[in-house]
Amino acid sequence: MKKLLKPTNLPWFVLSAGIIGIALRFWLLSTGTDKTGLLVSGHPAGILLWLLTAVTAVLVILVCLPLVQANKYSFNFPSSVIGAIGEGSLALGILVANILALIGSADSLSAVTAVVGFLSVALLGLCAFYRWKGIRPMFLLHSFVSIFWILRLVSLYRAWSPEPQLQNYIFQLFANVFMMLSLYQRTAFDVGCGNRRAHAIFHLAAVFFCCLSLIGSRDWFLYGACALWAITDLCRLIPMPGWKLNLPKKDNRHDPA
Repeated sequence: MKKLLKPTNLPWFVLSAGIIGIALRFWLLSTGTDKTGLLVSGHPAGILLWLLTAVTAVLVILVCLPLVQANKYSFNFPSSVIGAIGEGSLALGILVANILALIGSADSLSAVTAVVGFLSVALLGLCAFYRWKGIRPMFLLHSFVSIFWILRLVSLYRAWSPEPQLQNYIFQLFANVFMMLSLYQRTAFDVGCGNRRAHAIFHLAAVFFCCLSLIGSRDWFLYGACALWAITDLCRLIPMPGWKLNLPKKDNRHDPA
């Protein structure tokens, strides 16, 4: 059991937990509502969902504790075609979500969010190229996308506020919050001061909650893209117990793998 609970196995464990969560969410939403459309309390799927969430959170935190600091960008993010695909998928997800948001609403906040979102799409395309080449991107690239996520959370709050039950959007709320935190941690690595432990925990949490948000949301395409980005953008999870906790942060802006 101890051999299975290694940092390198965490992505597969979290992805498996997310798939189980998708099945539980489908069960809950298809059989766990009353005549008014509200979720009933005490449904087995709802109980199992929160139990699955608690177990996943505890295991992710415990297994990530041995991760020590290693700020060098080329160690954490080597050249990766899969990582580049993840960046590109997030760009595509944001593009689709922005178009749908503009179709559904034309107020000033939606317009500003869309403009920032479209710029984020272009910047993520550049991030995809950098990840393919193993080059450290400028910190403004991922940080700009995190600004888009802050605006997105404000927009989503307006849509969620009339909801009569928190359970209807709680997993989507967690997914968006952890995506914002993941982008913040990614920006920290871009400036040479990332935290591997926090980065891994937030990215894996984003994967899990984005999987759960695929059911019951009109933005399922975006959440799928976010899950793909988060799981392919993980820092290197190989534990290095012999390393010092604080390695030199000196690094070039463009550091080839």
